[in-house]
Amino acid sequence: MTSFQIKTTRELPRVLIVDDEPAVCQFFRDLYEEMNMLVDTVTTGHEGLKMAELDTYQLIFLDIKLKDWDGIELLKAIKEKNVHSKIIIISGFLTDDIIKEALTNGADSYLFKPLSARDIIAKTYLLIETPATRLSIF
Repeated sequence: MTSFQIKTTRELPRVLIVDDEPAVCQFFRDLYEEMNMLVDTVTTGHEGLKMAELDTYQLIFLDIKLKDWDGIELLKAIKEKNVHSKIIIISGFLTDDIIKEALTNGADSYLFKPLSARDIIAKTYLLIETPATRLSIF
């Protein structure tokens, strides 16, 4: 019986999670590690901006209700730094007005809390489809 292994030099997708709830951060970490993706989590807006400025993330999940920074203002600050990451806002308190303001200010999509793995995977696949995401999902 012949076995083979697919070898590739592709870079794994990187995802940043900015959420002040440690359980949410852990949920994302577990999910993305299972998908063979690199994930960093931070629990403050200031840490989030510092990490986003590195501009190494394909995708950022940004909680709108952070304890230290308004999520819409953080979104604006990230976009002002010319960060090229796709940004998904997340919250249990999203209204039509907040969604409209976030999308107007550069967010690429949104998800409601409580989050589901299925919704996160779908948004990830939609926004950063790469060979790495295709291979790791299926």
